Amino acid sequence: MEQSGYQVRLGMGADGLRGCAADADVIIWVDALPPTIEADRSTLPARDVTLLSLLAKAPRTATLVAADLPTSRAVARWVLDYQTDVQRRLAIAVITASSNFAVEDFLCAGSVIDALSELGLDATSPEAACAESAFRGLRSATVHLMTASVAGRTQQVPEELTRINPAFDANDVTVIRDARV
Repeated sequence: MEQSGYQVRLGMGADGLRGCAADADVIIWVDALPPTIEADRSTLPARDVTLLSLLAKAPRTATLVAADLPTSRAVARWVLDYQTDVQRRLAIAVITASSNFAVEDFLCAGSVIDALSELGLDATSPEAACAESAFRGLRSATVHLMTASVAGRTQQVPEELTRINPAFDANDVTVIRDARV
C-alpha cells in the first residue's frame, strides 16, 4: 500500500521504502542503534549492508538523511529548512533500518515525526501518526525501552544514543545524498 497522499509517511525497511518513498523528496533513514557512528557524525559506516540496500533502492530524485534519537530534532529542523529553501511542500518518508518491528527504531521514527509535526509538517499518514503517538506517550520511558528491547539487550547501547540531544543542529545532520546537487 502506498502512503502518497500524505506529506509525512512511515515505512519499515526495503518494503516500507517501496510503499511510501516512490515520490518522496526527502527520505529520513532511521537507525536508532546503528552499527557505528563516527565521532563527528558526518559519515555513516560504509559497511552497513542495510544502508547500502537503501541507497540502491531509493529514488535518485530523493535527498537522503540519517537520523537517530540524538539527532531527531535536528533532522526535523533540517527538513524544514530544506522545504523553505526549495519553496514548496516536500513529501517526507521516514524509513526504519529494521524491516520488522523494532521498538528502538519505531520510537526514534516517532521522535522525528513528532519534531516534524511540532514544526508544522503534520500531514501524517496513519502509520506515521502511530509512531508519533507512541513516542509522545512513551517519551519518559525511551531510555529503558531502547536498552530493554531485543536489540538493546544484544548490544551495549551507549547512553548518548538513548536521549535527544537539544544541542544538535543542522550541522550535525548526516546527509547521505543531497539530490539538490
